Amino acid sequence: MQKIYRCFLFSSRLHLDCLKSGEIFHHSAKEDTEEENRMRASQVPHACSLLSLVMLFLPATGTSKQNIPRLKLSYKDLLLSNSCIPFLGSAEGLDFRTLLLDEERGRLLIGAKDHIFLLNLVDLNKNVKKIYWPAAKEKVELCKLAGKDAHTECANFIRVLQPYNRTHVYVCGTGAFHPLCGYIELGTHKEEMVFRLDTQNLESGRLKCPFDPQQPFASVMADEYLYAGTASDFLGKDTALTRSLAPSHDHHYIRTDISEHYWLTGAKFIATFPIPDTYNPDDDKIYFFFREISQDSGTSDKIILSRVGRVCVRNIHIPIFFFSSVFKGSAVCVYSMADIRAVFNGPYAHKESVDHRWVQYEGRIPYPRPGTCPSKTYDPLIKSTRDFPDEVISFIKRHPLMYKSVYPVTGGPVFTRINVDYRLTQIVVDHVMAEDGQYDVIFLGTDTGTVLKVVSIAKEKWTKEEVVLEELQIFKHPSFISTMEISQKQQQLYIGSRDGLVQLSLHRCHTYGKACADCCLARDPYCAWDGNSCSRYAPTSKRRARRQDIKYGDPVAQCWDVEDSISHETADEKVIFGIEFNSTFLECIPKSQQASIRWYIQRSGEEHREEVSYNHQGMVCSVKVFLFAFFPC
Repeated sequence: MQKIYRCFLFSSRLHLDCLKSGEIFHHSAKEDTEEENRMRASQVPHACSLLSLVMLFLPATGTSKQNIPRLKLSYKDLLLSNSCIPFLGSAEGLDFRTLLLDEERGRLLIGAKDHIFLLNLVDLNKNVKKIYWPAAKEKVELCKLAGKDAHTECANFIRVLQPYNRTHVYVCGTGAFHPLCGYIELGTHKEEMVFRLDTQNLESGRLKCPFDPQQPFASVMADEYLYAGTASDFLGKDTALTRSLAPSHDHHYIRTDISEHYWLTGAKFIATFPIPDTYNPDDDKIYFFFREISQDSGTSDKIILSRVGRVCVRNIHIPIFFFSSVFKGSAVCVYSMADIRAVFNGPYAHKESVDHRWVQYEGRIPYPRPGTCPSKTYDPLIKSTRDFPDEVISFIKRHPLMYKSVYPVTGGPVFTRINVDYRLTQIVVDHVMAEDGQYDVIFLGTDTGTVLKVVSIAKEKWTKEEVVLEELQIFKHPSFISTMEISQKQQQLYIGSRDGLVQLSLHRCHTYGKACADCCLARDPYCAWDGNSCSRYAPTSKRRARRQDIKYGDPVAQCWDVEDSISHETADEKVIFGIEFNSTFLECIPKSQQASIRWYIQRSGEEHREEVSYNHQGMVCSVKVFLFAFFPC
């Protein structure tokens, strides 16, 4: 069953009715702030399932030990572990927002403010090349006169980097609210040192690239056509789905109808992907993922809904778009592409007029079924949508929305975050083979510059367990993470923010500890005990290289040397001496945040240890006799 991983982030001002497992999450929200609009998704190379990422606001509850990251590493810790390489070309305000990963030739293209970088995937700081492409001075002045910020808006922010063919990349920048596009020549082979922007053949970026650098936006290249979801005007009010470019370079474009009330309302585009539906290439479609404002008759509330739209790749003249409402909730959820296709093949929604509500359409459906891609498989006389009967075209314009919604495959979220001082902004997923099967390792970026590494573990009755493996501060100072890309070949994560770019290893097995039990308790699919250390897991016939238990994290079943110690309840100890009638600071910082800490006092001349109690504020209660006491940790 084909699936795809994807991430969506709703407004932080959601009202959520959290129902029982399997029921839909209903919510309403106000319009997003500019900062919230910056949150967009990152592409994951392998299609497997669909993830929705949104912020969840629930009543305050106690956090279980399992949801605490096993490791919490600072920026300094990451540098010392040699698993994090900052790009030395980083600078405040460069806004590393657009990444294009080329694993075949081992290179990474970065779109930033007034610059395009070509970097080495193995080491970001090796053989760095860059193109300086600022906005025209007269455009910058006009931008300032319009009241825009000189540093964060009136510049050329690169928003499009798409592979056009084997030798060129298509690039677009905001151009100080006058978007421009062009071609970057890269050469045919990896060894070629070509990296040049063709400044003689620049063209308008309208309907290909947003005017506003903060505007949510998505694009993808397929068969030398550029498909985009963007705003078509200076104010960002008119949002549209478009197709431009062509192998013939005719530069014509098509877009959704500007006069149709039913199409798009304040759309915030997240991502877009070419996804085949069947083995017939004529059925290939481009899927758009976005959010939009929906305001039905009878209420003044503006409801933000997540949508999925699609268009036929080989559609030559009139694009067909059908939308389905999904992700009515706030969480990280998994959705199946099969379920999404089923909704597109289901009943249509019908609306008598703008003042009416959407209801299920129960009338006659014309032939060919609206939403079907033109193909000789269905009808050899229909070669493009231009050949569709007028009845079909009219039906498409009046019924752009599917009636049913899509539900999570697990019946509920696989990951939630509440009562924390950050918000999730990005997501990428790696499918990792472990000793007891394949696991989905989720990397989540935040607006404070941290990355959460989470593994989703299947349990009984189709439930999922979330295990937070790491919380990593990847930037020296808090910085909004705006983009992430993963390289399975290099085993690296590339992370961009407003002020920097970082290359981060997917695993740091040695940091979990030096014992078999530490490695097993970590439950990290990347890591296993090899007999000597906690190291990168690799399938092998040797038993000693397979000491790993992701599902249960049971060291007794995997590590022969821990059974006796666990049965006797021994633990690492830290001894602190105190003097009678004096205060002593009790400090014990375990490597794992999931470890339990208990303090004991042993009075002079006694063999018995007494556990030190805590008050409700976590402070140590007073101890009458305090002479040369020691405290195991």
